[in-house]
Amino acid sequence: MLTDQLNASPMHGTIEKVTTRFVGQWEWCAELQRRDELPAVFLEFGPTAVVENARLRVPLSDPDYSRVFVTIQAPTGEGISRISQTEVSLSDVLNGLAPDDYRLRDAVLSLINGA
Repeated sequence: MLTDQLNASPMHGTIEKVTTRFVGQWEWCAELQRRDELPAVFLEFGPTAVVENARLRVPLSDPDYSRVFVTIQAPTGEGISRISQTEVSLSDVLNGLAPDDYRLRDAVLSLINGA
């Protein structure tokens, strides 16, 4: 659903593949791989969001880790360059998002566009 929403939007880079990798003890994220070697976008939550936020030079202040976070891959390909907290809670995801719920789409597009 999210990839359909993103690919139907005027964005830079079509989502080609969605992956989840389980490495180490945990990995709580989904990777949205884009075409044309554009940086990947990640939907992150739980421990992964905590760790990624802490790695940034300027982390989010007072994040709510019951929410989904959107991050974008750093230009070097390692780590992330930006993080944004969405309005979508983990409860929302578990209960199922409606097809006309564009909050994750809008958060991804905002991060891609540098807002």
